[in-house]
Amino acid sequence: MQKLLPLLLALLVTTACGSACKETASQRRGVVPSTEADEEAIRELLRKNDEAMTSGDPDGVAALYTDDAVEMGQNRPAIFGKSAIHALEERFLSANHAEVRTTVDKIQVSGDLAVVRAGFTVSPRRRAVATQPPSSPRA
Repeated sequence: MQKLLPLLLALLVTTACGSACKETASQRRGVVPSTEADEEAIRELLRKNDEAMTSGDPDGVAALYTDDAVEMGQNRPAIFGKSAIHALEERFLSANHAEVRTTVDKIQVSGDLAVVRAGFTVSPRRRAVATQPPSSPRA
């Protein structure tokens, strides 16, 4: 029994350590858990994006990105850089009015990298094209 006691103690300590030991290992790898402040800041950026898109403001959308940003949309190639993102949004918003709503499922932050899993709803409506009324013949 005395030979098994150190083994049982080691097993008990390892089991009791549980998530605290995993967090320490994660921190050693440079993984920092999300803080509420990080998550709230990300939610605020997404809210501002929704507002800018809904109000038809491509400058407001582009202002939320860094110069080296990459936008990876669904079913299309990635867009590289703030100016390219601005051009994309300007083309879309000049032709459409879009009501945008983002719903966040999960946010993970590690240092200066964040991964957001979210769903969004875009309800685009074509903008009316201004036409000149037909000229009426003079009598």
